[in-house]
Amino acid sequence: HNLPYSPIMTIHKIALNRAIIVFVGAIFAFTLGAKGAAPEAIFLSWQRDPSTTMTITWRTESRTTSALVEYGEHTWLESEVPGTTTQAIENGKWYHVVELTNLKPATRYYYRVQGTSGEWTPSYSFRTAPNTTADFHFAVFGDNGTEYDGTTASQTIKQKIAEIAPDFVLSTGNLTYADGDTCTDRTPCVARSWEKWLTEVTQFAKERPLMPVPGNREVMNETRFDWGEYFFTRSFSLQSQNGEGVYSFDYGNAHIVALYSPDTDGLAGGWQYRWLMNNLAATQKTWKIVYFHHPVYASGPSKGVGVFQQWLGPVFDQFD
Repeated sequence: HNLPYSPIMTIHKIALNRAIIVFVGAIFAFTLGAKGAAPEAIFLSWQRDPSTTMTITWRTESRTTSALVEYGEHTWLESEVPGTTTQAIENGKWYHVVELTNLKPATRYYYRVQGTSGEWTPSYSFRTAPNTTADFHFAVFGDNGTEYDGTTASQTIKQKIAEIAPDFVLSTGNLTYADGDTCTDRTPCVARSWEKWLTEVTQFAKERPLMPVPGNREVMNETRFDWGEYFFTRSFSLQSQNGEGVYSFDYGNAHIVALYSPDTDGLAGGWQYRWLMNNLAATQKTWKIVYFHHPVYASGPSKGVGVFQQWLGPVFDQFD
């Protein structure tokens, strides 16, 4: 749907029994530096194994000489790692990405990132994924957007996720609502709205990895560069072998799969469908969790419902 927010539902402690869980657009809960050139829009994600890696992304308003992160198991941050820098969505701003590797599973790490003039953020922390069947909890939300026209619901949802403090967060697409529906001056507003959303999610994503999938609003003409690259791909550091919209990862006793539902052809027996079948067949994890933007069943008209029911429904039943 196209609502900027959805209700919240709570479920606690995923463990023990075999099942497959499917998420589509909505929100579910399962049990910064100063302005200017200072680092902002800081968020975590995974490009590889969540038990041994962590990727840190942040933004500055000027280009730094190098992307730099200090981190360690102790608050004195005993290690330093450089990264990469790319142009941000909004002109004059820059994204910086550092991937930490060879981490210990189920371990608390502390980190901070460097800004343009050598200033550092406060120290934040994260915990790597367990490689056991220990209980964990996570949040799922979608169709969020930013505060506009005096609304506060989108921000309230982000604040609630920060309060819940899950182990990680999944987003089912239509992240920013940065498109022509809410932007009258088009391109400048779209870029500002996109960057604003990244700033708003920092309140939880600086310590809780955020793993999004694209919705229909992430693949609009307004949300891509002139050369065709989508803002989604530029902003997030995810697994890249399928264009960052289709990927999977393991967390504890769960196997989690992200699908790109705007590509109905790929899901209707095409490459995405084949990838999904092979992916689910290969895992031995107790829980299989699949998330994407569009619903399999809907109370009203919704793009692709027939395709999803015909092709995805039987897959979910098969691997339940």
